Amino acid sequence: MVFNLTTTGPFEIVGTKSNTGSKHPLAGSSASALKKKVETMFCLQPLKIVEVQVKFKAPKPAVTEEWPMVISNQRHGELVAAFSNGDT
Repeated sequence: MVFNLTTTGPFEIVGTKSNTGSKHPLAGSSASALKKKVETMFCLQPLKIVEVQVKFKAPKPAVTEEWPMVISNQRHGELVAAFSNGDT
């Protein structure tokens, strides 16, 4: 199963870990990178897993346009897996 992970809304992927021995065909080499970029493309074999860490990107507390003075303020987003066959 070949797929790519992305997020929508005020969230970002900060870490991934997989026990697959296979690399995504378009994944770049991270040997020369100074700051390691989070891997989001996977080629997953049967009975293997991908662990994903997602972080909420909160606006600064002083920005009243982003944090109105209300009791509840909901934020929505998605973790999207785009597969090589075109399905999401």
